[in-house]
Amino acid sequence: MSRHLNFIAEERKAAEEMHKKSVEQLNEEHKTNMAKLEMQIKKIKKKGEKDVREVKKQRANFEKQRAEYRVEHHETMEKLKQKKIEEIAQQKKEQQILKMEEMKAKSERNVMEHQIRMTNMNYAQNMLSNIESGQASLAVIKHMESCIKSVNVISDLLKDLKILCEDKYNYDYSPTDMKIIKYMSDKIEKKISKFEFQKQQLESSISQESDADPQVVDDCSEMSNKIDQCMEWSDFHSVCTTLPRLAAQQDHARISEIMNIIDSLIDNFSDIYEEVQHKLIHWQRRGTFFWKAD
Repeated sequence: MSRHLNFIAEERKAAEEMHKKSVEQLNEEHKTNMAKLEMQIKKIKKKGEKDVREVKKQRANFEKQRAEYRVEHHETMEKLKQKKIEEIAQQKKEQQILKMEEMKAKSERNVMEHQIRMTNMNYAQNMLSNIESGQASLAVIKHMESCIKSVNVISDLLKDLKILCEDKYNYDYSPTDMKIIKYMSDKIEKKISKFEFQKQQLESSISQESDADPQVVDDCSEMSNKIDQCMEWSDFHSVCTTLPRLAAQQDHARISEIMNIIDSLIDNFSDIYEEVQHKLIHWQRRGTFFWKAD
């Protein structure tokens, strides 16, 4: 019994020792684990602080980049805004220039159209003035032509009279010859009277046709004066009055003197006719009127 109790006591003691060792081992393991855990906590904490610093650093960098981005974005937007403003200003400037060019072109077209209208009006006015001047000039020239035709008729009668008298230079004038001379002399007087009337019409036309070409008026006045100088009454009195009487008297010597007067008249009339024809050509070349010389 005592042995059994001792065994139990030993067993209990051994169990207690084992329990104690187990507890000590557990405590040691706990202590070791706690130390490890503490080390891990320290590591984690240290790593956490590092991560926090890294995060803060990254955040700071991010904020810096964000700020730089905002600045860059703001600058970019300002540049775009300025560029847009410049583009709008350039467009307005180009539109203004285009508008000014269009206004200038329109003004130039208006000026050109006005010049064309004025040119057409001036052309029409000049044409009308030329027509009026041509008609007035033609009226003056028609009277000049009538005078020249009468002068030519008188000149032809003088030539016929001269031929008749020259044929009778060495012969007596027969009664028939004297009648012919008297007839032709009377006809010359009638033509002279007609010429005087036509010359008055010419002078009246010169004074009344204010639109006539001044050159035509001056030339016709000049020719009228020259014809007046040729149409001396004393010369025609010798032809128309004295010649029939001398023919009746068979006075060949004095008739020869009258033939000289007739020659001079014929030459003068021929010169006047040629000069008038020359002036007609000159007037036609000037474009004063539509005229064809006879």
